[in-house]
Amino acid sequence: MKIKTIALLLVAVLCFSLTACGESEAKRPIDYPNSKWSCDVASITFSVSDDGKIIDATMVDKDDNTLPISIVFSDTDENKVTITNADETETYLSGTFTSSKDKFVITVTDIYNTNLSISSRSLIFKRS
Repeated sequence: MKIKTIALLLVAVLCFSLTACGESEAKRPIDYPNSKWSCDVASITFSVSDDGKIIDATMVDKDDNTLPISIVFSDTDENKVTITNADETETYLSGTFTSSKDKFVITVTDIYNTNLSISSRSLIFKRS
């Protein structure tokens, strides 16, 4: 009887632990299909398609030129993000991010293109 009670208790603790882990996990914007995101500080906007791909990503530079960009979330480091030109041959900036359902923040660690109009190291994106 004691062994069954201990076994049931361990199973209950395991189930509770697995449930708690899933809810606290931060998601990337690409995990929210059919969403649109924008950052006023750096004039960056993008949408997420119904299959989780980033589309229509643009950034405005210091000369008010609208540049098509690519936003790449790392597969190996879950909090790393890089913004490049559209064909991913030139890196504009990189950093780490934190997120919630309606907002994510990129903490910029490196700026590689000085023609960008970024006035803050924290880029706050809001979902609309």
